[in-house]
Amino acid sequence: MPAYYFKDECEVEEPAEAGLFIRPVNSEHFEKVAENDKSVMLFQVGEFAQLASHDELRATKHLVRKSRANIERFTFALFFSARDDAMICPQSILAKDTRFTANQTADGTISYGAWEAASYERYRAR
Repeated sequence: MPAYYFKDECEVEEPAEAGLFIRPVNSEHFEKVAENDKSVMLFQVGEFAQLASHDELRATKHLVRKSRANIERFTFALFFSARDDAMICPQSILAKDTRFTANQTADGTISYGAWEAASYERYRAR
């Protein structure tokens, strides 16, 4: 959902350095998503959907940057997931990822639960 920014309990505009940034396909650089319409909902296709769709759907590399000023960011993220025991046999480039190769079963499949656990381990803030 769109983010709202507050400073001293008053809503302010999104700071230029803060917000959602994505890395477009075939780019090395992250670009800011500049969407000022609060009625727009953004949808990020996850990496498991990329695996399951054999790369027909592509995950978007993204990050959120906070403001350098004393400005708070509020937003709402909703996550969907498959059953932990949902198995797939992907033909995706992500099947070369260590999260897949280290967790695949003998028949070359991977469960959503194994992929999710390996992804959390990779992306969890330390």
